[in-house]
Amino acid sequence: MIFSWSGFYVGGQLSCLQGGTHLTAEGESQRVAPPKDPKGLAGGLYAGYNAQAEENTVIGVETDWQWANLGKIINDVSGSHEDKESARLGLKQNWIGSTRLRLGYSLGRALPYVTAGLAYTKLKTPVSSGEGDRAKHDDSHELLLGWALGAGLDYAVRNNLMLRIEYRLNSFGTKKIGSDLLSAKIRYHTNDVRLGVAYKF
Repeated sequence: MIFSWSGFYVGGQLSCLQGGTHLTAEGESQRVAPPKDPKGLAGGLYAGYNAQAEENTVIGVETDWQWANLGKIINDVSGSHEDKESARLGLKQNWIGSTRLRLGYSLGRALPYVTAGLAYTKLKTPVSSGEGDRAKHDDSHELLLGWALGAGLDYAVRNNLMLRIEYRLNSFGTKKIGSDLLSAKIRYHTNDVRLGVAYKF
């Protein structure tokens, strides 16, 4: 019996997530320390539909969502004030998701593929300065939209059970951070390797 990739599927995944940041301070006297990028584990669900065309071409659409508990102080920025007070910038990523198209080539029960589409995430960028009674805090929450690009391999160990390994690059462009404590622009992206298992209907 020839295996067909056509149909709906739903699964769970675990990934090793590495964030990448580039910070540009606004203001001639502001200085930026080397970045300390966040990294950690993420996990969630994915679901999609495949349509196998004539011969070996497989076209599909997929969406996924992952809970991510990434958080780190990424930069110290020297302030532009006369007292040279520095601000400390943090970054917390709570979740990440995407909606993408997939194009694969069936090798029987193995399906190598490429994927591209829309990526979205929620970032929190807390800023603090000073110590003790002089400490000041400012938090910013923002939903960022960007693009996702990746490649992977699905393998059907049974007619209804599929395993996956995938690499994904998610780029979210540049966000402006503006407050009394810090004025800067941050560019953010993530790299991750995902392992998944799915049930095919």
